[in-house]
Amino acid sequence: MSISPMDRLQLLFAHSLDEPPYNLLRYKRTDAQGVHLYDVYALDGRHLGEGGALKAIQLAHREHPGKCWYCDTGIPISSVHRDHVKPRASKGGNDLHNIVIACPKHNCAKSNMPIAAFDAHGATKYLDVLHDHLSRVARAHQR
Repeated sequence: MSISPMDRLQLLFAHSLDEPPYNLLRYKRTDAQGVHLYDVYALDGRHLGEGGALKAIQLAHREHPGKCWYCDTGIPISSVHRDHVKPRASKGGNDLHNIVIACPKHNCAKSNMPIAAFDAHGATKYLDVLHDHLSRVARAHQR
């Protein structure tokens, strides 16, 4: 079975986590500035809007609140933080693969630290999820 070029892009640019709110995002296109844009959908299929990775995760979290990457605690909409796995201060981008949801306590404590320096378990979990995602991408490209 062949996979379409757009399906390949959607898989490639999907978030590594296959759970809400991360899996509510679908790659749409890349704009003239090179920013990947995503459509955001509710669990029932309603279209919630579109935006770059930061805005898209925020829209998805409003519909289906997630948990802190570090402590696994549910986060209310009013206090969600979007954490850069590789900090922006270290040239980490706003790409979807570089963003996880965090509670204010952990995002502020991590600050500009790389994930491995802040939380070895969180880093290992992130690498495991990323490995699984890249394996799915590789399998899809072999079709």
